[in-house]
Amino acid sequence: TGLISIYLVLLFILINLGFKLTAAPFHLWAPSVYGGAPLAALTFLSIFSKVTIIFFSMWLFIHVFDSLTDIWQPFCLIIAFLSIISSILGAFTEKMFKRFFVYSSMGHVGFMLIGISVLNIDGLKSTFDYLVIYIISSFIIWFIIMHLTKKNTMLVNLKGLSLNQPFLGLIFSITIFSLSGIPPMGGFFVKYEIFYSLIHSSLFYFAYILLLLTVVSFFYYLRLIKIVFFENSKIYVKNKNLSDIKLRLISYLFFLIPFYMLFIDNPLALLIKNIF
Repeated sequence: TGLISIYLVLLFILINLGFKLTAAPFHLWAPSVYGGAPLAALTFLSIFSKVTIIFFSMWLFIHVFDSLTDIWQPFCLIIAFLSIISSILGAFTEKMFKRFFVYSSMGHVGFMLIGISVLNIDGLKSTFDYLVIYIISSFIIWFIIMHLTKKNTMLVNLKGLSLNQPFLGLIFSITIFSLSGIPPMGGFFVKYEIFYSLIHSSLFYFAYILLLLTVVSFFYYLRLIKIVFFENSKIYVKNKNLSDIKLRLISYLFFLIPFYMLFIDNPLALLIKNIF
């Protein structure tokens, strides 16, 4: 009876974490709720809530449920791959900024859950790296969207960005390439680390499936590149003074992406070893 109670408690905790992270199949509420939220609130929720829950999940699995690995590891792997698949299916046809990037974040949550699930220092390190790149990239994307508009939240509002604001269009596109895992962006290296941790843990079939899903996910990100570079429209920008500040911040964050792994990699690995 006591063992059954422990299993039930673990199950409820895992389900709760899935809701907090908007991981499939517990994500059904997220597109509608986030789609109706203001952009500033959505930026905060989509970034900081995931940061805290990822850190909490790592601590919980390592220090509290370390003896129940056979239970939570398969569960995390299943919801991780379901999240990546659901993000692909949802983002392919989505037309709104907010809902599109909610689906996109589900896929990145799936990658981070895989890093946690492999149960070695490589997996933990890859999750940390992935989380940092995700935070930087998300800030850039949301700042650009808020720079462009606060009312119209459709993807078509990105039309002509490369012509009307070439610098902003370039930063947006490279950030999207990083999120999709195109080399030599930081997103490529952190995804490579996830693959490496899976292979190092002898989870070869999961690595093959993840590689296939990653290739498929490129295509819904390419939709954004098509809109930015090959569809023309006028971009409405409000409040130029604030926009100048945002553009500076976007530029500073942008330069962290391509070279993140070069400068932060070794100190970050040392930090993880000291914490865990």
